[in-house]
Amino acid sequence: MTVVIPTTTYSLTKTIGYFYSLIDEHGIIQFSQGVHKHYQYGYAIEDQARALIVACWLGDVQLVKHLVNLISAMIQPDGSVVMLWGERGVKKQRINRDGEACAETFWALAEYYSFYEDKNVIPFLHVLSDNLKKSPWLKAKGYALLGFSHLEWKQDITQLAEDLVTHFNQHRTQDWLWFEETLTYANALLPWSLLRANKTVAKPDYGVVGLEALGFLIKTLCHENVPLVVGNKDWWVKSKPMAIYDQQPIDVAYQTLACLEAYQTTLDSNYLHAAWQHYTWFWGNNLQKACMIRCDGGCHDGLNCDGRNQNAGAESTICFLLASLALKRHNRYLAINEVIV
Repeated sequence: MTVVIPTTTYSLTKTIGYFYSLIDEHGIIQFSQGVHKHYQYGYAIEDQARALIVACWLGDVQLVKHLVNLISAMIQPDGSVVMLWGERGVKKQRINRDGEACAETFWALAEYYSFYEDKNVIPFLHVLSDNLKKSPWLKAKGYALLGFSHLEWKQDITQLAEDLVTHFNQHRTQDWLWFEETLTYANALLPWSLLRANKTVAKPDYGVVGLEALGFLIKTLCHENVPLVVGNKDWWVKSKPMAIYDQQPIDVAYQTLACLEAYQTTLDSNYLHAAWQHYTWFWGNNLQKACMIRCDGGCHDGLNCDGRNQNAGAESTICFLLASLALKRHNRYLAINEVIV
């Protein structure tokens, strides 16, 4: 398999440094405008959550503590969360209790607990989970399922996983192996979460559906070894053409993570190769042959029909880091492809 790799040796420390540059006393800033922080839109709770996972993976205890304190302060007694707006984070916006933001927060705190076993976060996990178990949103279920799997709360894992399997069986057809009628963003989250659930509760149906759905993504979101991304302009509705642009890094990162989960589940090296192939999207193996990693280490926010989005905010950079750090666990494979992380 021929893939594009960086033309020069790349060190992940540059992106890690950029990641740290986005963080201040209020957390990680949501957006950039070119090379400058863009404070107008503040500090999204989802970015704090994903940044916490990166901090855990990096083993940065000081940053972990900082982010846990910030996230805990954003969680409300009813299980909703708030995000901070403005340069000093003085404005607050409450976010619904059963949506993706709360679910990502739950996932991050659950992953944090799996590293540090900090019982102080248990009340926050419970107040968040009470609403998420009843969420109607599939991706909220997916994030919550990752969290429950880290905590090994088996009854809750079973409830959410069964719900996803039911959605899959209701919507699947011969040429559409998916959970609903539309593919949007971060799609690989759903098979990834089912594969993780199967690892925790050992129910083969979850693994079967997870692999079927992931296989559908691998097959349909690739053309001549070039990874494709469902564009956020009109998405991909069943029986209609798929939108190609704008492409978002979160999709490629989650596809990489889902393929690695499938490899760990099956030990089938084809999934490891698929993970690497999707990862090369960041390095120019995309429809425009554009490297998505800036010289300062930030990840461009998207690939548009007229080129790269020149901004490099928290989500894109964090997602690139998550994919990179996950692949780093497979050092032998990365060494073969001459990328030093």
